[in-house]
Amino acid sequence: MSDLKVSDKLMGDYAIVKISGELYPKMVSVLDAKMGEILEKTKRIILDFSHLEYICSAAVGYIVAYNNQASDAGGRVIVTEVNQKIKKILEIIGFPRMIDMTDSMDEAVDMMQNDIL
Repeated sequence: MSDLKVSDKLMGDYAIVKISGELYPKMVSVLDAKMGEILEKTKRIILDFSHLEYICSAAVGYIVAYNNQASDAGGRVIVTEVNQKIKKILEIIGFPRMIDMTDSMDEAVDMMQNDIL
């Protein structure tokens, strides 16, 4: 099992949050605490999944909730750099209908900077 790491970088009016490792149910509280801090600073967030190896269904639910919270305050969450295994699962459960997903960080940054919906 790979340890979960969550790091963030504020980029003006939005944040890039890098989630690395494996996101099991017992680790959701780590993500939730960090996202709580970030959502106090900005409601515009890019989640970088480039080093995420596993995500549980509970974490997916939390991410949808973060997006709802951000959207209610005029912001948004964009998920990017998702590996193919996780992406396939997220597509099956309809995640892309709830949250914007991009294939590259450049595309996510462009969407965030230019408010592309």
